[in-house]
Amino acid sequence: MNLALFDFDGTLTAEDSYTAFLYYSSSKLRICLTIIILIPWILGYKFGWVKGTTLRPLLSKAALWRRRVEEIDHIGAEFALKRMPQMLIPSMQEKLKWHKKEGHIVYVISASLEPYMKPFCLSLGVQLICTEIEARNEHYTGRYLHGDCTGENKVKFIKQTIELSEFDTIYAYGDSVEDLPMLALANKAYINGEAI
Repeated sequence: MNLALFDFDGTLTAEDSYTAFLYYSSSKLRICLTIIILIPWILGYKFGWVKGTTLRPLLSKAALWRRRVEEIDHIGAEFALKRMPQMLIPSMQEKLKWHKKEGHIVYVISASLEPYMKPFCLSLGVQLICTEIEARNEHYTGRYLHGDCTGENKVKFIKQTIELSEFDTIYAYGDSVEDLPMLALANKAYINGEAI
């Protein structure tokens, strides 16, 4: 039995689904207020002074705080259906389909958010491990339940979910240094389509 682990943004997609979803799901007023409030962190990220693991939770909280779970999940499903298929890199989509055809267990492991990743992965027929958002009283708080699903956290979440010793061969695909810990789990690892 073989396992294939795919990072999502930048690996399976040609663009950043996380940012696209925040714009898709938020009003212009909320977007403007978020930019005004978080401009020091946003600029810090652009200049390389602030890590994505610091900025993403702040953006998620600003975009999703006090939003109804039902509303965001509906928007997430709509975004998954209308926007996300256009983001896929055709060659990587074929690689994912090949793993499924071979009978491999396929997981997408992503720092992207569950409201849109879950319906999208269901449509692809693959398993998902991603960043989960806390909900209280039928509203999202915007806080991350278990932390950002990136870097070492990817490995932690993978090991909590998957019994890696059950697999003969583990394939892993990524595109950045944030994926290196996950790639280290694999017998066959690829970054930006190249074997490492």
